[in-house]
Amino acid sequence: MKKGLIIKLAIVMIVLALSYCVFWFFKAGQSEKQINKFIADNSSYISSGEIVVSGFPVNQKIIINDLKITLPVNLIAKRQIQIKQLEAKSSIFSNQFLVNFTDSVKVQEVENSGEIYDIEFANQPEVKVSISDGIISEISYVDNGFKVLDQEKNIVNSTSGTSITSLTTIGDADSKTSRIQVSLKDLEGYTLIDFFKNVLEKKVIEGIKTEEIKVVASNQIPAPYIDPNMPQMIDPNQQNFGNNNQPVAVPVNNGQGQVVVPTYPRATQPNQPQVPANPQVQPQNQMVAQPAPTDQPVVDPSQPQNVPTTDGNIAQATPPASTPDAISDTSIVKSNVLLDLTITMTPSIQSQPSEPSDPSQIQELPVQYVHNIKIDSLEFSNPLYKINISGNALSSSDDNYPSGGLTIKIEKIGNLLSQIKNQFVQFAESKKSGSIPNGTDLSIEQSQNNNVANYEIFLNNVSQKIVDVANEIAMKNSATKDDIAQFDVRREKNLEFLINEVPVREIVGKF
Repeated sequence: MKKGLIIKLAIVMIVLALSYCVFWFFKAGQSEKQINKFIADNSSYISSGEIVVSGFPVNQKIIINDLKITLPVNLIAKRQIQIKQLEAKSSIFSNQFLVNFTDSVKVQEVENSGEIYDIEFANQPEVKVSISDGIISEISYVDNGFKVLDQEKNIVNSTSGTSITSLTTIGDADSKTSRIQVSLKDLEGYTLIDFFKNVLEKKVIEGIKTEEIKVVASNQIPAPYIDPNMPQMIDPNQQNFGNNNQPVAVPVNNGQGQVVVPTYPRATQPNQPQVPANPQVQPQNQMVAQPAPTDQPVVDPSQPQNVPTTDGNIAQATPPASTPDAISDTSIVKSNVLLDLTITMTPSIQSQPSEPSDPSQIQELPVQYVHNIKIDSLEFSNPLYKINISGNALSSSDDNYPSGGLTIKIEKIGNLLSQIKNQFVQFAESKKSGSIPNGTDLSIEQSQNNNVANYEIFLNNVSQKIVDVANEIAMKNSATKDDIAQFDVRREKNLEFLINEVPVREIVGKF
């Protein structure tokens, strides 16, 4: 009797053990399958080496080697993140994995130099990945800051804190909806000239090569027509400020070959601005550079500054003429970035190919998706200016560019334009060596030289005319007022981009 009971218990234990083994291998196998599927579905951006599953009997441990993630958003950077090895661990009964980087993390320039940078974290990032409903449903990343360092240990980029979350759900007709939220604090080393280099530079060079973009010296380009009755933005590099930050106007072209000076109050003594009766009132719709918040003032290094002394009095101090300010040296500007967007991917209807006579030739076609991107908010801000972008974009396989509409609102537009102007001046100087981005097809040497020279002219033209052109386009939007400019970007499928209803081709032609 006792012997029979022991045999039955042994059989039950063996069955339970075998069942648990089957369960563990099934669960671990499913986790590995979903990771492989996620990588395959995003093969344009993600690749990996060997994936190893272990942790039997109570844990799941997945080791991924040589993981490479190419950032899909060119306006951030054309870079590839290279993770030598990461380890994801979870209980066999849990769907949430904790991820650790167990080896080096580097970033490589995808184009141009191909240089590889080291990433140095303030501490180990906290990464969580959840798998449910047969998909990777949640990704969470938080760190307390990182630095991107070149070979000489110079800082290329850095932040004091990063947070990224992605929540994905499955909807009707196999559609996938992902909500992505990103926060970057004190981002250093990224400026708007990087947006131009990452997104537009190659297109501009190709346009110059094919002569879609005609380039002539700036002294041969008619100045943009400026309505003398229209309020104008003022270039902070050229304006003079009187007491209470009241501007003295800059000479402008009136569109008839004459240079005129708008009538703002001037003092009777030469070169001394007159204080208006009410310094708080400024001409309506006049866009000027606003002082930065009091906790981080923008300082003119060429002017003596008041410096508090230990006895509470104010002493006069004159900084060296070479002291950089936030306008001319953008490396000292730290920005905050907030992004909240929703991406809905819907399978597109595909025509079915005729069935091959040989059943072994049947292949499963990759699913094509229509991407509907809703930007609730993309905010880029620092003490000088703030940019906010919202709107919708639709990306489909039968159109080369996204369609839809975006609203770009810029506060303290004068500061931004002054910074962009200086950046283009510096960028044009850097191009005098004759270098152009890798991957640009300029096969004939003479043609290459001509295109490089024309590209330099184009950059110089932009630096000289950006304020006038931006003013002309911004003033076409009724929402533009004071120091706030609004640009509505719109594009219908297979048609041209419009900014405040002006074709981009026409805007580029102004340079």
